[in-house]
Amino acid sequence: RELQDQEIANSTNRVRLEGARKNLDKEKVMVDAKADLLAELEHKAAVSDVLDEFRKSSIAKIAPELADSATELIRDMTDGKFVEVLMDSEFTPSVINSEGHTLTIHQLSGGELSVVALALRIAIGSLISGGTGGMLWLDEVLSAQDINRRHAILKAIRSLPVNQIVMINHTQEAEDIVDKVVRMTYSAENGSYIDEEENDVVED
Repeated sequence: RELQDQEIANSTNRVRLEGARKNLDKEKVMVDAKADLLAELEHKAAVSDVLDEFRKSSIAKIAPELADSATELIRDMTDGKFVEVLMDSEFTPSVINSEGHTLTIHQLSGGELSVVALALRIAIGSLISGGTGGMLWLDEVLSAQDINRRHAILKAIRSLPVNQIVMINHTQEAEDIVDKVVRMTYSAENGSYIDEEENDVVED
């Protein structure tokens, strides 16, 4: 009887031991998974730090050149009202006016903000193209400007060292400085279409 009881106890202990071993294996798998996840997170954090450092380094290199290029444009486009464009470490622009005051973009009117954005867009395009010219597309860049500012912007655009400029625009003044005018007409029947009879070439 004692031998039988001992065998039952041994069998029970073996079952418990096997259960404990399985639980240990599960815990090991979980620990390994957590270790792998931690290693992955550490790797991603390291990569993120490298990319963030690269971004900051790139901005530090690009920002001065971009600001200088935009500065030349902003002076001409505002008839000297703004004399310099600045870029901070977060790539946020500000401007210095003719009185030497630094203004953030939040202190600018809608028209002023529009002209600063235009100067920066053109400067970025020039930087990307390596100053090789190419084609410049401008869509409604004059709509928020008064007549004097429109003339200054158009004059500055005309002097840009690009191969071709295409401007979508609703103001009459632009027609005085372009080589070709393409007029769009709208009708309820045909929608928007190019009016061949109204298009012309403006002689320099």
